[in-house]
Amino acid sequence: MHQAVRIGRDVFKQLLRLEFLLLSIALFQGFRLQSSFILEAVLILGVLLVVQ
Repeated sequence: MHQAVRIGRDVFKQLLRLEFLLLSIALFQGFRLQSSFILEAVLILGVLLVVQ
């Protein structure tokens, strides 16, 4: 049981890192394209990610 919990934590930790990486890429693209819609959407997703 303990091993399964540890594996689950490791998997979720890696997924969280991937989500932050994709969020930073999307944020970079929003700044690069100077799109207010993309920036607003990414900021909302970022807030949701941090709250999660």
